[in-house]
Amino acid sequence: MHRLLLALLVASSALLSGSAVAASRAGTNVGGQSKAVSLHGKDLDTMRTMACSQYGVDVATMQPAKRWTYGKGFAPEIEVAVRCAPHATVNDRPAHYNVVCRRDDDQPAGDWQCLGWEAIVVPTTIGDISVEPGPYSHEFATRTIHEALDSSLFRRDVRDALPTGCRLASNWDGSGQEVAELSCASGHRFLFSFFCPQGKTHCPRLMTATSPGP
Repeated sequence: MHRLLLALLVASSALLSGSAVAASRAGTNVGGQSKAVSLHGKDLDTMRTMACSQYGVDVATMQPAKRWTYGKGFAPEIEVAVRCAPHATVNDRPAHYNVVCRRDDDQPAGDWQCLGWEAIVVPTTIGDISVEPGPYSHEFATRTIHEALDSSLFRRDVRDALPTGCRLASNWDGSGQEVAELSCASGHRFLFSFFCPQGKTHCPRLMTATSPGP
């Protein structure tokens, strides 16, 4: 049963393009157009004090704000991406949160909603790799990166993708420990199975890879 379900998942995943992964990272920005804008006054003050406060640290860096428009009937949004100061040490490297804050352009200044993802660094033979563990533990995320590099499959894709930064997500609702997806900023996607009937050696197992389009 495990093998049948995994085969069905792999087959359906192969139909998705690499752009779908990039779109999932952007969230509500799919289909929108953006332009750079400047933050002033209350917006800027709120961003500096609120974006990382839930993690008990200050803002380390802030990217230029963007104004997203989606066409008639949809309110424009202002979006800011923030990197928080380190909050912990994982793998002898500082860990931090990446935060995206948004507000409707017609809402009062300072009325932001923020969502963050923890990012850790995994030391490897090809350098330090940044990865967002998502629903998984630091140990799982670290092991997944090492298993990707140790696998004999898709070696070129793995070495092209990992240095760009990646994130882990559960690909199959209700089975987060069964199949995980590693999506990278390069546009590559990798599926890993945590079902390892032969033991924990080389587990999770790298199963499939999807390269970005031309």
